[in-house]
Amino acid sequence: GRALVAHRARLDKNLPFFDLEISRVDERGARQIHIVSGKSRLDAAGRFLGYRGVGRDVTEQRSAERKLFDAKERLELALDGGNLAEWHIDVKGKLIFAGDGWARFLGYESSPDLTDLEDLYAQIHPDDQREFRGAFVAALKGEQPAFDREFRIRHKNGGWRWLHARGRVTERDETARATHMSGTLADIDARK
Repeated sequence: GRALVAHRARLDKNLPFFDLEISRVDERGARQIHIVSGKSRLDAAGRFLGYRGVGRDVTEQRSAERKLFDAKERLELALDGGNLAEWHIDVKGKLIFAGDGWARFLGYESSPDLTDLEDLYAQIHPDDQREFRGAFVAALKGEQPAFDREFRIRHKNGGWRWLHARGRVTERDETARATHMSGTLADIDARK
């Protein structure tokens, strides 16, 4: 592709190259992946002699990345099959990550831009906001073992959709303050 053409153009000009990923099959037939960088070597007269460089084997790293990607894909399929979505909250930064299931539940093409907890609270039905916040804070403080709340949230069409959120604090700092919380979200609108 284009990357190979660009790399060959650099070599034709005897220019250095950095972080080139190459793949080869070893004598046992196993695929090996390396990242190499090279610097041009010149003689005293300035003539190109070749390249001196370094490389590192990233086969295990790429394999681990592939396994992680596959595991995430399986998790997304399982969540989708169970009509669930995932969510994660960075409590200190007051940031929220909503998995793709939110899109299905709320009528969007992709996950809504609910990146801030205050944005999330603003989308919750006014009659549900106080109890939602109270349950959330109780879980953060450890007064409750988990966050577990049914609530209504604004749908893309302007109406309200019933959801059920469950989650736990997944990380605390050295002072025992909650720093992260994760959980799942279920669409319970039909039941309600």
